[in-house]
Amino acid sequence: MRKTIIAIATLLSVTNVFADEFTIADFELSANETKTVNIALTNSRNVFGYQFSLFLPEGVSIVQGEWGPEISSSFIGNIEAVYHSEDNHYEIGFAGSRPIATGGSKTVCTVQIVASDEVSTGLVSCAIRNQKITITEDDGKTYKTIDVGESTETSFGVTLQIDAKIGKGGYGSFSWPRDVDFSGTGVEVYVGTSYNNGWLHLESVDDKKVPAGTGVMLKGKANETVHPQTTDTAVPALTLTNLLTGTAKEAVASDGTLYALATKTQGTGLYKVKQDVVIPKYKAYLKLGGSEGGAREAVFFGSETDGIQAVDVDAASAVAYDLQGRRVDSPAKGIYVKDGRKIIVK
Repeated sequence: MRKTIIAIATLLSVTNVFADEFTIADFELSANETKTVNIALTNSRNVFGYQFSLFLPEGVSIVQGEWGPEISSSFIGNIEAVYHSEDNHYEIGFAGSRPIATGGSKTVCTVQIVASDEVSTGLVSCAIRNQKITITEDDGKTYKTIDVGESTETSFGVTLQIDAKIGKGGYGSFSWPRDVDFSGTGVEVYVGTSYNNGWLHLESVDDKKVPAGTGVMLKGKANETVHPQTTDTAVPALTLTNLLTGTAKEAVASDGTLYALATKTQGTGLYKVKQDVVIPKYKAYLKLGGSEGGAREAVFFGSETDGIQAVDVDAASAVAYDLQGRRVDSPAKGIYVKDGRKIIVK
């Protein structure tokens, strides 16, 4: 969405018509992402300073501002960002000793904007209001600040979204602080319902709706990023048993019993995370304590019997991994993992 609302004309004489306005291009912003956004000025006269109000969606805030390349570092001025909790707007102002050149659209400041992980997804209409500029009187010496136009407003759209990433092995782990809905994406959503001797059985969440804080596995196209939607309708707790734990609220340091998603030479599965290594926020992990984990380096998806492919292999040339995730260059008869698949060597 992109619309520029009226550029109000200010008459300084019978023949001279001036039009000035500030604009921001529509942009996408992912939750928990910081993005640099340019604010441009189209001015038809020398401008020595400006101020305006920038209105942003709830949960979106400015963390830093800088002058654009059109403003010399020798200018005297500052960006003032004042948060107003009742309507979430920022006052941005600048005053300089030399004018901004007239003509065309130019970046006069950039702001770094961040969205919290509590935002609602979707397109939100935002605005620049209360636009004022500082110019000189006809004598060129006396400064005055004027409204660009009392009703002048520049609208722009911000599309708020959540990023859920699928890894190179076709799986991703995910959790979020709010209820989310994956039904509009092409991914499948799974929970881990049972564990048996190196295998985590995954069962589908059919409606693809995930309650806040729930850890899940996603299956989709390798290296794709999908965007689940937040929902205002509360998602009920899952009826399925789920052995996965989410890191929706905070990152988790492993105590040596945690397994997180990875793709390695053995294939895609859950691999033991070394002690004190941190599993980041918005992911899921499996905890295996005592004899369940032990020296096991990897846990694969399925069960000890589900989906096993019986194959005849040349034991001298086959490279596989046993159910403890250890490499076996010449496997004897038994069940192994090869290229991420379960096989039985006869």
